[in-house]
Amino acid sequence: MRKKALRKEFHTEIRKSLNRFLSIFFIVAMGVAFFAGIQAAAPDMRATGDYYYDQNKLMDIKVLGTLGLTDADIEALSEVEGVALAVGSYMEDVYCGSGDVQQVLHLESIPDGVNELSVKEGRLPDEPTECLLDATFAERQGYSVGDTLAVTVSSEEDTALHYRKFTVCGIGYSPCYIAFERGSTTLGNGSVSGFAYLLPEAFHSEVYHTAYLRVKGAEEEVAYTDAYDAKIEEVQERVEAIQDVRCELRYAEVKGEAQQKIDDAEKEVEDGKQEVADAEQELADGKAEAESELAEAESELTNGESELADGRQKLADSRRELSDGEQEIADGEQQITENEAKLADARGQIAAAVAKLNDGEKEYRSGLTQYQSKESEANQQLSEAQKQLDDGAAQLESGKQQIEEQSARLAESAAALEQASGQLQASQEQYDAGMAQISQARKQYEEARTALLGQNAEYEKQQAACESGRTQYNTASAQLAQAQSAYQESLNTYEAAKAACDAAQTELDGKKARLSEVQQQITALTAQKAEAANAKSAYQQTLLALQQTLGEKQQILAEKTVAYDTAQAEADRLSQDPGASEEERAKANEMAAQCKAEMENASASVAAAQADIDTCNANIAGEEAKIQDADGKLPGLQQEETQLPDEIAAKEAEISQTAQALAEQKAKLDATKTELDAQQAALDGTKGQLDAGDAQLKDWKTQLDAAAAQLAETDSQLSEKEAELAAAKTQLDAGLAELAAGQQQLQQGQEQLAAARQQLEEKEQELQEAQKQVDAGKKELTDAKSQLSTARRKLDLGWAELNASRAKLSNGEQQLNDAKSQLSEARQKLADGRQQIADGEKELAENEQKIADGWKDYEDGKQEAADKIADGEQKIADAKQQLADAEEKIADAKRQLTDLKEPKWYVYDRNELPDNTGYGENAERMTNIAQVFPLVFFLVAALISLTTMTRMVEEERTQIGTMKALGYGKKDIASKYLKYAFYATMGGSIFGVLVGEKIFPLVIINSYSIMYQYLPKILLPYDWGFGAAATAAALVCTMAATFFSCFRELHAVPAELMRPPAPKQGKRVLLEYVPFLWKHLSFTWKSTVRNLMRYKKRFLMTIIGIGGCMGLLLVGFGLRDSIMDVAILQFDELQLYDAMTVLDADAGTSEKEKAVRLLRQSDQVSASKRFAVEKKKVQAAGSKKEWTVYLYVPENMEQLEDFFCFRDRTTKEEYQLTDEGAIVTEKIAKELKVGIGDTITLKDDEGGEAEVPVTAICENYLNHYIYLTPACYERAYKAAPEFNSIFYRTVDGLFEAEALGEQLLACDVVLNVTYTKSLKGQLDHMLGALDIVIIVLIISAGMLAFVVLYNLNNININERKRELATIKVLGFYDGEVAAYVYRENILLTIIGAAVGLFIGKFLHLFIIQTVEVDACMFGRNIKLLSYVLGILFTFAFSIIVNLVMYYKLKKIDMVESLKSVE
Repeated sequence: MRKKALRKEFHTEIRKSLNRFLSIFFIVAMGVAFFAGIQAAAPDMRATGDYYYDQNKLMDIKVLGTLGLTDADIEALSEVEGVALAVGSYMEDVYCGSGDVQQVLHLESIPDGVNELSVKEGRLPDEPTECLLDATFAERQGYSVGDTLAVTVSSEEDTALHYRKFTVCGIGYSPCYIAFERGSTTLGNGSVSGFAYLLPEAFHSEVYHTAYLRVKGAEEEVAYTDAYDAKIEEVQERVEAIQDVRCELRYAEVKGEAQQKIDDAEKEVEDGKQEVADAEQELADGKAEAESELAEAESELTNGESELADGRQKLADSRRELSDGEQEIADGEQQITENEAKLADARGQIAAAVAKLNDGEKEYRSGLTQYQSKESEANQQLSEAQKQLDDGAAQLESGKQQIEEQSARLAESAAALEQASGQLQASQEQYDAGMAQISQARKQYEEARTALLGQNAEYEKQQAACESGRTQYNTASAQLAQAQSAYQESLNTYEAAKAACDAAQTELDGKKARLSEVQQQITALTAQKAEAANAKSAYQQTLLALQQTLGEKQQILAEKTVAYDTAQAEADRLSQDPGASEEERAKANEMAAQCKAEMENASASVAAAQADIDTCNANIAGEEAKIQDADGKLPGLQQEETQLPDEIAAKEAEISQTAQALAEQKAKLDATKTELDAQQAALDGTKGQLDAGDAQLKDWKTQLDAAAAQLAETDSQLSEKEAELAAAKTQLDAGLAELAAGQQQLQQGQEQLAAARQQLEEKEQELQEAQKQVDAGKKELTDAKSQLSTARRKLDLGWAELNASRAKLSNGEQQLNDAKSQLSEARQKLADGRQQIADGEKELAENEQKIADGWKDYEDGKQEAADKIADGEQKIADAKQQLADAEEKIADAKRQLTDLKEPKWYVYDRNELPDNTGYGENAERMTNIAQVFPLVFFLVAALISLTTMTRMVEEERTQIGTMKALGYGKKDIASKYLKYAFYATMGGSIFGVLVGEKIFPLVIINSYSIMYQYLPKILLPYDWGFGAAATAAALVCTMAATFFSCFRELHAVPAELMRPPAPKQGKRVLLEYVPFLWKHLSFTWKSTVRNLMRYKKRFLMTIIGIGGCMGLLLVGFGLRDSIMDVAILQFDELQLYDAMTVLDADAGTSEKEKAVRLLRQSDQVSASKRFAVEKKKVQAAGSKKEWTVYLYVPENMEQLEDFFCFRDRTTKEEYQLTDEGAIVTEKIAKELKVGIGDTITLKDDEGGEAEVPVTAICENYLNHYIYLTPACYERAYKAAPEFNSIFYRTVDGLFEAEALGEQLLACDVVLNVTYTKSLKGQLDHMLGALDIVIIVLIISAGMLAFVVLYNLNNININERKRELATIKVLGFYDGEVAAYVYRENILLTIIGAAVGLFIGKFLHLFIIQTVEVDACMFGRNIKLLSYVLGILFTFAFSIIVNLVMYYKLKKIDMVESLKSVE
């Protein structure tokens, strides 16, 4: 029953304090979710990547060979222990596109069983002319399935590609490229834009370019883990172990094949030379014979042409005579025809003239009759009209005379008035002119007077300025003398340095001459050694043959000796045998003698062969002596040849530096000289000006005195002139009045005269009209009479001309008949001439045909001979060219064979793939972040949960006492609160694990999918370990806090528990000891301060909660500042160059200088400098751990600040690179635990070591660098650095840098170009994904801050309900009650935010140092904006919580304060 009541009480407690329960639930859920989710993000990232790699069978190891990889190499790799699969692959980088938009495309054959491709659209290739194209490249360039992809190779000689056009049969992805980066290349701007996969048949290479290896058991391990790396490193070591053997075999194979090809080619060249010699002799014989035959035929044809030319000349003369005759006849005929036409025209004209004259006679007689009939009547009418006109004219003349007389009188009056007016006008003008002159003169006088006063003042001013200028001139003269003396000293110093530089140049020329001599000696000795080696080889082959012959001859000698011994023994036996006949003895002796002779011949042959062998051995010894002699001399010469270029380069650098310094000094001296000359000229000019100024001042003073006297005289004259003009003005006014009266009378007379003249003019006009009519009638009669006379004269003249024309016509007809007769005779002669010419032409044509046939035969023969000769010469020339080409190829092959280096394998793991390392580093960053940030987050959440449960137990003190009084045991009472804490914590933990391990990894991995968009599936398995750890920690915190709180309360007796705890004793707060402040506070503020200090536990917990949340917010914003500014700090403030060019270390000095000159001569380059860049291992003194660093050594120290800024991160103090030691970047110095003055050890791959002191530690964020001067490097390594890189800056940044990079990559000496802007972009892109992760952290911290503030405020109000109800009873309004609480909250928020600033700063520094990877250092900076945002967010959450709490404050019941506390 009691347990049932307790369970019921438990459930009631949850319902009653649901807000508290939910606050614990969500705070724990947030802490656990954040902790477990962030902890699980990195493993989930690795699992997602590993799943994709395993599904697509991504290679584990990649092997590259400098001379390729053969099938035997692939087989050897597959037999290495731990290798599951080894597959060879072909690859080549090509250009794709046209014009200025060409991009580099990586072509590779599809490997079998590794790096399986994912097809997005279409299918995999089935034909050699098909390809699977990179999906990103296809989208960017607009390619789709079915399009044609045209490519261009960089070298047709070195390409292994069969085709230049491919059909895009599919678009997809490769597991080798998980992001946007496609790797680097030596083509274009150094960057690969995309990839395409082809069938192996699309390539025609005899060897593979690379090999991909899959490691046994690698699929069982997760990528980017130590277990996976250890397994791969173990197999890598085994692969590298077989490298030397395989490379030696490959080297011998390549060298043998090349030597065999050279030998075959040399034999073919010798045979070709003999064939060419035979062909040249045969050609010479044929050419001589053809020239003889052609000369004889040409002589005969030339004689025939000469005779033919004479015949042509005669025929031409005949043709010319005939042509002249024909022309004369034609001219005659033309004239006859023209004359006949003229005669016909004349006859027609005469007939027309006769008809016309007859018509004219008729018209003349008709007109004469009409004139005679009208002439008398017209004359009578005209006489009468003329008489009337004469009378009117007489009257008009009389009127005119009267008018003229009146007009004359008026004219005289007008003249008199005009004269008077003129005189008055002249007087007026004289008066006006006089007045104007007086006025002008008076004005000029005043101006002159003012000017004179001004000039006097100016004179005094100029006099003072002249004296000041004289003083300045004396000072400047003294300073110029000092400057000229200093210039002369500098000039002497320059001349001495110039002489030293000339001496160094002479020494340099000597070294260059010595280098040329040494190279010639090396060439000669090498040739001698090769010749001796060839001769030795030939002698050794001869010796083998001779030794074989000697053995054969010795065998024969042994056989002959045995035969002789046998025959001699037989002869001796028979000679002692009495039964033997003489014939048998003779035969035996003869046989023995014959065998002896044969034995002696064989012995002589053996001796001769032995002598030949001895001679051959002597020759071999001689050739060996030559080889030893060359071997003895070559090392020294080669060492000298190796040293001399360095010495020459050093000397050239020294001379260049000295010359540059001298040039700068000379320029400065010239500028100084020019400036001094200019100053001297200026001083001379100043002196002249001063002297001239003195003279001018004297003249000026004289002029001023004269002007003053002249002004006084002018004033007197003006006064007299003004009096005279006043008298003249009076006379002028009286004359003008008289003139006006006379002009009025004259005007009246003129008006009367004008009216009379008008009447006369009208009358005269009438008379003129009548006279015109009379004159017109007389003119008609006269014209008619004149026309008749003219017509008569024309008719008489026409008849006379007609008669003359008839006479001429008769003469022309007679002459025409005579011409026709002469023309007939000429035609007969021409016919005879034509017949003669036709006969001659026929004969000439026959002869010409014969000559033409002869010349044709001659030309055909000549052409045939020429063709044969040309063919022969062409064949010989082609053969010679082929021989020359073959010899050149042989020479090139020999040079290549001589230069052929032993091959090397490069063994890489997946880190060599673009962006693969970046993915692992991002996962590692998440691991580092998960080690600190979630833990702090969880601790804040756990602390608030702990506080909540502690307060809950303390609040229910009375209830605990009641239950204890009712007989409940301590265990039962405690179980209620432990269960409460357990359910809230466990529920929140489970919810946090379930949600956090899905949401947070999903958000984080999705944010990285911006970069790694080809990972198709995100794996989010539950990692129960993280969830269990977070849940256990949360349970321990809340359960332990609840247990100890219950334990403390349950020790008290029920009576004590049922009473509220005694109020805390009031004490004076610290602020009260500052009277100046305390007295100025109001009552409410004093109450607020005392309340805060009275509840110290609540005060501290609130401060810690707000400060922790504020710190987490500041850490989030600070991480963003520190991480996102890395690229800006690294590439905009520290590494200032735009691009780095890597040169071929094996290239010659001249080839390297070509690239240097290209940059120095470009207008787009603002600065360039050569550097030695080496990869080293470094360790501190007394330490065994090694780190990889990049060693940078500049060629010289000039303008080094244009490329690098060496400064301290905190003080911003800038350092200078000196010969005293190295400048080390901050991150590696921290890892090595070294400081200024310590010594570090640099190691290279070949085992060399060097110790250098540390002189400065500079700011740096990406990779590790050590900087040395050339002198310091040479002192440490006992050798000069090899400057294998060029750094340069451009005027317009990335675009110009890439344009120059393309030009540089066209040079064979340039291996690669790296652009800092591209690195910055890649870094920004990579860190951009991390930005989303940081935003998640900031949002989570903000949510926690809100929940913490809400929970603490809720607890605060619940604990103080009675107090707040009491002040309500005392008359406080709701707003005043709220303000009473808000003031405390505001103060707590301000103090908590201030504490949070320090917490956030130290926590940010700790997290930054924790999340950094080995090769990267993040910034330590937090921007002012981040502080402001953190504070604003904290205050915003506080304000929101206060608004929410306001409604809770309003619900507080005032009756609570009236209840008994007992």
